[in-house]
Amino acid sequence: MVGDSDIDENLGIRMVFKIAKKVQYQNVLGLNVLTLHIPAERV
Repeated sequence: MVGDSDIDENLGIRMVFKIAKKVQYQNVLGLNVLTLHIPAERV
């Protein structure tokens, strides 16, 4: 999914993925839905 080959690439999404406890992707009726579960203590 997201590689660590270039440190400047996808920096924001990598930061969010590291603090998220659970990440779920769905394609519903042609819409891309990304659900992130981030506990309050990680915000």
